This record gives sequence, structure tokens and C-alpha cells, in this order.
Amino acid sequence: MSGRPAVRPGVWVCAGLWFLLVSPVAAQDQAERKALEWFQAGEFERAKVAFQDILTARPNDPFARYWLGRALLARHESTLARLTFFQLLNVSPASPYTLPARLGIAETFRAERAFAEAVKAYLKVEVDFPDSDSLRGVLLRAGQCLEAAGKPNEAQSVYRRLFDRFPASAEAREAQDRVTALTLASPPGTATATPPPARSQPSGFTLQVGTFKDRSRAEALRARVTQAGLLAEIVIAAGKERKGYRVLAGRFPTADKAKIAAKRLKQEKIITEYRVVRGP
Repeated sequence: MSGRPAVRPGVWVCAGLWFLLVSPVAAQDQAERKALEWFQAGEFERAKVAFQDILTARPNDPFARYWLGRALLARHESTLARLTFFQLLNVSPASPYTLPARLGIAETFRAERAFAEAVKAYLKVEVDFPDSDSLRGVLLRAGQCLEAAGKPNEAQSVYRRLFDRFPASAEAREAQDRVTALTLASPPGTATATPPPARSQPSGFTLQVGTFKDRSRAEALRARVTQAGLLAEIVIAAGKERKGYRVLAGRFPTADKAKIAAKRLKQEKIITEYRVVRGP
């Protein structure tokens, strides 16, 4: 017997961060490889001790600190895991583990059922890493947390954003299933099985907070506005020469209430200009 643990399939799901299947950087030495093997085998206590030993010898090792956070999270020590991920961001802010650590922080909130904080953390990742392929899992997680927080309408908005951006992904199919389930679960009279888009029912007022030729810039602004607490959506505006992307934020019964929200967004430097328009 070599004493080396066997790797069991599926341990990544148990570890929680199921949409981060590989390490950004490979293990560099025997100690790191063995500690990672313990983790992959589900031996989280042994992995935790092994990564702690590595950090004792090399306090600034981002590989060991990241996987220590993962081991702590897998052992349901979410507060310590979050602290470990924050330490990683402080010690190694430019390492390949910046995005994984940010996702780890979001997962610690989710593990504690602090769903509002988890949603903020996920949506902040969307803002800061708009081109990451991990956004498929990030948006799905954010939608699930909004559901768990009792916010089905906001969850559907995030799910729709997911299958708009990644229509061929497995996460998009799951998001579509959740939208269907939430629609069918709505009380009679509040929704139909195939609800039309909100913008097809003009009422009240909304804010147009930006118009862009580049969708990625519109997505970034939409994410910042959503993080600030207003539901936002992107509407494609087809002009005579080329199409653009309008970012619309909030639903307000009066124009004055819309202006109050806009002033707050400007004070927080989320937007620089706005226009109050009739609800889309």
C-alpha cells in the first residue's frame, strides 16, 4: 500500500464550486500534489492540514491558500474559508486565483444561507470578469440564491440573462427549466405559462441609463445597476444604420420616483447620465 488516496469522481460537486473544475495553476511540488490528492479523494481534514503545513513553510503560496479555503469550505467551516479567500486576495491580488477566490467567497455566503450577500458577490464577479466562461455558473448560482431569498422575479431576470448569453450551455437549459417552473408556480392572474416580455406591457416609467454600440459595455453597466439594487435589462435598438444596446433600469409609478433613483445612481458613480422614459 502506498498510502496515496484514490481519487473519487464527483468530489468537485461535494466541494461546492462545481463550475470550477480545474486549478488555474498545477501543483508545483510533491507536497502540493499530495495535498491536492487528499482533497480530490474527499479527505478534507487531511487536505486542510497538508495545505496549512505548506503555508507554514511558504506563507505567500497562492496555490496552497486557495486550496486551503476550498478544504475549509468542504468541511463546512465557511467563516474560516471566507477569511482564507480574502487573505489570498490581499496577499496575491494579481494571481491566477483572484477569480476562483472571489467565487469561493460567494460560495461561503451561499453555504451559510446568507443569500443576499451571495447574490451581491456573484453579481460583482459578473461586473469585474464580464468575459469569463465561469459566468455560466455564476449566473445560475445567483438565480438560485435569489429564488432561495424569495425573489422569483429577480431570479427569472438573471436566468434570462444566462440563456441570452450562453444559449447552448447546460446551465442555460437549467435556467430555462427554472423560469418555466417559476412561471407555472405563479399565483393565478399574476403570470401565464408563456409570459410576454415585460417591455411589451408599457406602464409607468423607467430609466434609460446608457446606450452602447458594444453589448459587453451594456452588460457591464446592467450588472452594476443590478448590483446597486435596481433590476435592469438590455433592449436592442435597431437604428437606420446599425443597432445599439439600451440599458433600462427600474420600474417606477411616477417620473419623480424615477429621478430620485437616478440621482442615487449618479451619487454612487454608477451612471453619468440618464433619461426618464415611459415603461418599456
